[in-house]
Amino acid sequence: MFGFSDVAIYVVLLLPAIALIWTWVERRLRFRAAGGVRLALQFGTASYCYLWLAGAIYRPMLGPDYSRMRYTTIGVNLIANLALAFIVPFLGGFKRPAICVAGSCGLVALSWFYRAAVNSVV
Repeated sequence: MFGFSDVAIYVVLLLPAIALIWTWVERRLRFRAAGGVRLALQFGTASYCYLWLAGAIYRPMLGPDYSRMRYTTIGVNLIANLALAFIVPFLGGFKRPAICVAGSCGLVALSWFYRAAVNSVV
Protein backbone atom coordinates (compact mmCIF):
# COMPACT_ATOMS: atom_id res chain seq x y z
CA MET A 1 0.00 0.00 0.00
CA PHE A 2 1.23 3.48 -0.79
CA GLY A 3 1.74 5.98 1.99
CA PHE A 4 1.44 9.73 1.76
CA SER A 5 5.18 10.17 1.25
CA ASP A 6 5.20 7.69 -1.66
CA VAL A 7 2.35 9.50 -3.38
CA ALA A 8 4.04 12.87 -2.79
CA ILE A 9 7.29 11.60 -4.34
CA TYR A 10 5.52 10.27 -7.43
CA VAL A 11 3.62 13.53 -7.84
CA VAL A 12 6.86 15.52 -7.65
CA LEU A 13 8.53 13.17 -10.14
CA LEU A 14 5.58 13.43 -12.55
CA LEU A 15 5.42 17.24 -12.49
CA PRO A 16 8.15 17.57 -15.14
CA ALA A 17 6.15 15.30 -17.46
CA ILE A 18 3.11 17.51 -17.13
CA ALA A 19 5.18 20.66 -17.67
CA LEU A 20 7.00 19.19 -20.68
CA ILE A 21 3.82 17.95 -22.33
CA TRP A 22 2.13 21.30 -21.75
CA THR A 23 5.14 23.16 -23.17
CA TRP A 24 5.29 20.93 -26.26
CA VAL A 25 1.56 21.45 -26.88
CA GLU A 26 1.92 25.21 -26.39
CA ARG A 27 4.88 25.22 -28.76
CA ARG A 28 2.87 23.42 -31.42
CA LEU A 29 -0.28 25.50 -31.08
CA ARG A 30 0.71 29.02 -30.10
CA PHE A 31 4.35 29.98 -30.25
CA ARG A 32 7.52 29.30 -32.15
CA ALA A 33 10.53 28.92 -29.93
CA ALA A 34 13.90 30.36 -30.89
CA GLY A 35 16.82 28.02 -31.62
CA GLY A 36 18.33 27.94 -28.14
CA VAL A 37 14.96 27.65 -26.44
CA ARG A 38 13.92 24.81 -28.77
CA LEU A 39 17.22 23.00 -28.12
CA ALA A 40 16.71 23.36 -24.36
CA LEU A 41 13.20 21.93 -24.64
CA GLN A 42 14.46 18.97 -26.64
CA PHE A 43 17.34 18.34 -24.22
CA GLY A 44 15.07 18.59 -21.18
CA THR A 45 12.62 16.14 -22.73
CA ALA A 46 15.37 13.68 -23.68
CA SER A 47 16.92 13.94 -20.23
CA TYR A 48 13.59 13.32 -18.49
CA CYS A 49 12.78 10.37 -20.75
CA TYR A 50 16.21 8.89 -20.01
CA LEU A 51 15.62 9.38 -16.29
CA TRP A 52 12.45 7.30 -16.42
CA LEU A 53 13.60 4.73 -18.98
CA ALA A 54 16.89 4.10 -17.20
CA GLY A 55 15.01 3.62 -13.95
CA ALA A 56 12.43 1.32 -15.51
CA ILE A 57 14.62 -0.73 -17.84
CA TYR A 58 18.02 -0.64 -16.15
CA ARG A 59 17.14 -1.15 -12.49
CA PRO A 60 20.67 -0.63 -11.06
CA MET A 61 20.07 3.09 -11.62
CA LEU A 62 18.64 2.97 -8.08
CA GLY A 63 20.30 -0.16 -6.82
CA PRO A 64 23.61 -1.61 -5.74
CA ASP A 65 25.61 -0.36 -8.74
CA TYR A 66 27.72 2.47 -7.29
CA SER A 67 29.79 3.14 -10.38
CA ARG A 68 31.38 6.41 -11.33
CA MET A 69 29.51 6.34 -14.66
CA ARG A 70 26.13 6.45 -12.94
CA TYR A 71 27.08 9.41 -10.76
CA THR A 72 28.60 11.17 -13.78
CA THR A 73 25.39 10.65 -15.74
CA ILE A 74 23.30 12.03 -12.89
CA GLY A 75 25.64 14.98 -12.35
CA VAL A 76 25.84 15.95 -16.03
CA ASN A 77 22.06 15.84 -16.48
CA LEU A 78 21.47 17.73 -13.24
CA ILE A 79 23.95 20.50 -14.02
CA ALA A 80 22.90 20.79 -17.68
CA ASN A 81 19.20 21.10 -16.86
CA LEU A 82 19.88 23.54 -14.04
CA ALA A 83 22.09 25.66 -16.31
CA LEU A 84 19.43 25.63 -19.03
CA ALA A 85 16.80 26.69 -16.51
CA PHE A 86 18.86 29.80 -15.76
CA ILE A 87 20.12 30.55 -19.29
CA VAL A 88 16.97 30.00 -21.38
CA PRO A 89 15.05 33.07 -20.12
CA PHE A 90 17.94 35.25 -21.27
CA LEU A 91 18.02 33.54 -24.68
CA GLY A 92 14.28 33.92 -25.15
CA GLY A 93 14.01 37.47 -23.91
CA PHE A 94 11.95 36.68 -20.78
CA LYS A 95 8.88 35.86 -22.86
CA ARG A 96 6.33 33.16 -22.16
CA PRO A 97 7.91 30.37 -24.30
CA ALA A 98 11.31 30.81 -22.70
CA ILE A 99 9.88 30.93 -19.18
CA CYS A 100 7.85 27.74 -19.81
CA VAL A 101 10.91 25.90 -21.10
CA ALA A 102 13.05 27.18 -18.22
CA GLY A 103 10.47 25.98 -15.71
CA SER A 104 10.34 22.56 -17.37
CA CYS A 105 14.14 22.28 -17.29
CA GLY A 106 14.11 23.31 -13.64
CA LEU A 107 11.62 20.58 -12.78
CA VAL A 108 13.69 18.01 -14.68
CA ALA A 109 16.75 19.17 -12.71
CA LEU A 110 14.75 18.69 -9.51
CA SER A 111 14.00 15.10 -10.56
CA TRP A 112 17.69 14.45 -11.25
CA PHE A 113 18.52 15.97 -7.86
CA TYR A 114 16.09 13.56 -6.22
CA ARG A 115 17.74 10.69 -8.07
CA ALA A 116 21.16 11.85 -6.85
CA ALA A 117 19.93 12.11 -3.26
CA VAL A 118 18.37 8.64 -3.33
CA ASN A 119 21.50 7.12 -4.88
CA SER A 120 23.67 8.72 -2.20
CA VAL A 121 21.58 7.20 0.58
CA VAL A 122 20.76 3.76 -0.85
